[in-house]
Amino acid sequence: MARAARQLISGGATGYLAACAAREGLDAIEARDIAEGEDAGDAICHTLMERGRRAFAVACVGFVDGLNPSRIVVGGSISDAQGERLLGPARAEVAATAFRTPRSRVQIVHAELGADVGLAGCHPLVIARLGDPAGAAVGQRPSPRRTVDPRAALAPGGINMAVRIGINGFGRIGRQSLKAILERAPELKSLPSTTSSTFR
Repeated sequence: MARAARQLISGGATGYLAACAAREGLDAIEARDIAEGEDAGDAICHTLMERGRRAFAVACVGFVDGLNPSRIVVGGSISDAQGERLLGPARAEVAATAFRTPRSRVQIVHAELGADVGLAGCHPLVIARLGDPAGAAVGQRPSPRRTVDPRAALAPGGINMAVRIGINGFGRIGRQSLKAILERAPELKSLPSTTSSTFR
């Protein structure tokens, strides 16, 4: 969204974003500025945010169809500010266009831990890899890492693997992280092509 906003400003667009660029510089324009501009009633910002919400909704359909998650947890500053304006259309799009079985079980929710969601998510990984003296003191032990042969999981009577995905924002870092995941997991290349523009 920020890139699209900078292109519009360079093309002569006026209004809230142009004022921000004049005050802070064109390269300083961020998605947060666009969201604030929409709240201030700027029509260009509203159009850009609607486009972003639509892209996010379509991406969620791809996550549901391709990964079959039980829950999609959305965090980040845009999610904090947008709330149901972001999540509501995503739920509606999933309900209308995703595959029937995965859409019936998935939940799209806001990260209740706010800015601490990343810390909470990495905590079990740290315990699993390094152990936790505090946890050991109360009788907890790190679970051994287990590898699963994907061919065994797909075979008849194979392992029933539930997949969960968390999105910490969908700005530059979120897009780059998702792109890295797709590059390292060839089995996820079946995501619908309608979401490809989100990963650029």
